[in-house]
Amino acid sequence: MATPDVHYADHVFNGTVSFGAPPNLPAGCIGDAEIESGAQIDASKLNTHRTETKEIAAINVEPTSTQYLVLHMAQAAGGVVGFTAAITGVLPATTGVCTVNLYKSTAGSTFASVLSAAILLDSADSLLVANTGTLSATTMASGDIFAVKATVATTSALRGVSCAFKYYERYV
Repeated sequence: MATPDVHYADHVFNGTVSFGAPPNLPAGCIGDAEIESGAQIDASKLNTHRTETKEIAAINVEPTSTQYLVLHMAQAAGGVVGFTAAITGVLPATTGVCTVNLYKSTAGSTFASVLSAAILLDSADSLLVANTGTLSATTMASGDIFAVKATVATTSALRGVSCAFKYYERYV
C-alpha cells in the first residue's frame, strides 16, 4: 500500500466529496450532529433503545398475592439491557416482603427468569430508590414475550411497586 498523504490542518469542502473506495473512519467519529435529518441510513445499522416502566402493584394489592404483567412483546431481535424495581407508594411493614422477577417466554415456551435472583423489596429499602436486578440472560428474539412477576408476602396490602425494563431491538 502506498504511503498516505497526511493533513494536519482543517479542511472545508464546499462541494461534493468523492472517494475511490469506502473511507476507513474510526468508530464513533460520526454522531447525530453530522448526519442530515433526511439521510438514508439502513435500518440494520440502528439499535432502538427503549425503557418500559410499569406500575406492577397498584394501591390495595391483596396480601400474599402474585401479579403478572406483560411488559413487552419483541418485534425484532435485540437484547435486554437492564431491569430495576422500586417501592413507589408506601413502604411495607417490617415483616412485609415483595419479590419482583423478570421472565421471558420464547416461541410459546413456558416463562423462565432472566435474572440471576429476584429483586427483594422490603422495609429495609428506601422509598423511590431503584433496586437493580442482575441479568442472567440478555438475548431477545422476535416474538419473545417479557413479563414481570411480583409476589407480595405480607399481612397487609402493598401500595406501589414499579419496575423499569430496558431493552433494544434491531430492525432489519
